[in-house]
Amino acid sequence: MIALGLVESASLFLGEPLLGGESLGGGYESEVFLSSCNDISLVLHLSPAWRTTEELEWVHSVVKMVRKDVSVAVGPIQRKNRTVFEWNGRGAALFPYVSGRAVPRGHPELVEAAARLLARIHLALGRLDPQPRPAGAGNRPRPVSVPPELEDSELDKWWKGLRSRQPRTGLVHGDYYGANLLADDTQVVGVIDWHEMDVGLLALEVAGASYEFCRNDAHELDDHAAQRFVAAYQASGGPLAEWEWAMIPKFRAWWVRQDALRSLSYGPDGDLDYARKQMRAFHVLRGRGWK
Repeated sequence: MIALGLVESASLFLGEPLLGGESLGGGYESEVFLSSCNDISLVLHLSPAWRTTEELEWVHSVVKMVRKDVSVAVGPIQRKNRTVFEWNGRGAALFPYVSGRAVPRGHPELVEAAARLLARIHLALGRLDPQPRPAGAGNRPRPVSVPPELEDSELDKWWKGLRSRQPRTGLVHGDYYGANLLADDTQVVGVIDWHEMDVGLLALEVAGASYEFCRNDAHELDDHAAQRFVAAYQASGGPLAEWEWAMIPKFRAWWVRQDALRSLSYGPDGDLDYARKQMRAFHVLRGRGWK
């Protein structure tokens, strides 16, 4: 249940009474609540303590710019040039509520729509020149050392050699998967949770997204669906270098390994079953697309 003090702080920020509501869940990091003001539904997002106000406002400012080209990017409500207020040492923000469901895996039309939208997002982000992302508070869970089950010297060598090939880098969404895309029956109507946005490899985000949208609950990848995802991204002007398209399977294997390590970094508070499935998936994926 939403804390009374949080509702009061949100009301002060908004300048109008906010009614608390039900939890919408969240991941290991954030808490999200459905609220309302004057019968208008709002989403109250409470970030973890290690996300600073400065980095949250930076994310919000970039989303505001992205909305000029990608109208479905969901940005926060602004009051007096601020988008963040603090409660108990944590940054919080209010967002308009977007009615929709998470894009389901295995839905061909919506998954391909997500791929086309990712190309639009990368193109829109590529036209921006924001200030660098401010640093976090420094106490975010750190990735663990690579366990023997995830060691792969060939993959490590390939990754280190990428720099000389100058892969396309730029701002990326950072957490582009079904739960962060809201859709009706035919199209994506909202892209939420931009909090991981930062400069990164575009191909890595494409590879990770193609895995997330095209795997099943056992973390088994549908290769044909993943190929269609990448093809839809490419056909929509996705700005990868020519040589990167053939390397998507390698990028995907790297992404899955890093995601498994992130999950393990939360220790017993994390989803260990999820981490184990990612580790099994890595063993399958690292055998694909290698010369």
